[in-house]
Amino acid sequence: MDENKERNDECPICHHHGMRAFLAGLMTFLGAFAAFYVISDMRLHSLMNPEYQMRRMEKRIMKDHKRFDKAIERDFQRDRMLEVEGNRIFHIVQTKDNYKIIVDLNAFDNDERNIETKIDGNTLTITGAGMKETSNTTKIAKFSQSYAFGNDVDLKDMTKMRHGNQYIITIPIED
Repeated sequence: MDENKERNDECPICHHHGMRAFLAGLMTFLGAFAAFYVISDMRLHSLMNPEYQMRRMEKRIMKDHKRFDKAIERDFQRDRMLEVEGNRIFHIVQTKDNYKIIVDLNAFDNDERNIETKIDGNTLTITGAGMKETSNTTKIAKFSQSYAFGNDVDLKDMTKMRHGNQYIITIPIED
């Protein structure tokens, strides 16, 4: 027992409690620093690894490719909807005596004055514009359709008339 007492008397840290706390804190700090350094060094080496960079770049390219595909698909769907909408607004019917172009006036505020026709040679262009107001927005729609006819019609002889919600342009076919 005297041996233990002699050892404790020789230990300079055992009698200084402040020194023990300081050394314990220093050792904790050095251990945490060493762990942080090792983890940071491992992460830095993995970031600098060309294989890792290639995988990361490939993922980014695939993500951008998917976004690009979605944007193209959205544009295609919008164009398709406009085409379908246009086909519902303008409709052409051919009989043996004439061509009838039927325009749905619902898209143009139910007013035939919103429909304009222009003749350029044997091409007839029909343009219509309308406005729809909702509670907080105003939408302006403008549609245009061109029809090219052969030499068997004279566009100057065309007639225009309203029949309910339809505006009918009749172009006679000459023999």
